[in-house]
Amino acid sequence: MARERWRRCRSFHGYTVSDRGAVCRMTGEPKAANMIGNRLAVKVTHGGRQFTAGVAALALDAFSGPRPRGWFAFNLDGDPRNCAIGNLEWKSPADRGRCLAEQGRTTHGERNGAAKLKCTSILGVRLRLEEGQAQRTIAKRFGVDETTISKIANRRTWKVVQGCLPKLRA
Repeated sequence: MARERWRRCRSFHGYTVSDRGAVCRMTGEPKAANMIGNRLAVKVTHGGRQFTAGVAALALDAFSGPRPRGWFAFNLDGDPRNCAIGNLEWKSPADRGRCLAEQGRTTHGERNGAAKLKCTSILGVRLRLEEGQAQRTIAKRFGVDETTISKIANRRTWKVVQGCLPKLRA
């Protein structure tokens, strides 16, 4: 295995980051990284104030250059704990969204914690709409507001329903 390389953090002076995603003070004291939300992060001090900094962003800043305005540090393998520089890229919001969807890491449909319906219910709603049932009737049947059914009918929500088609018995 290649020797670990270290570089100074451009955005937080007094810290270094390795190509494997380790962060240390310039004195050599390692910084403990913890999962904060959905990213690996460390507490750093800058100008007398404490900040929480994403390890992936620190590594990219040190090894790939400054963050383009509005872009995100992205873990290519989907594992936020893997902050090795070969696993990281700066991504635009649009590219990040596409990659998250490809990796199945989005919270659309029933994976969204605020979803009132399951994807199998959406199939039932669409079937009833095709049969010509009134949206008000369908809304009452499924215990949701009529605007929810309208949004489903007009494909403003639940645009794609995947992985929930019932298996047919032979």
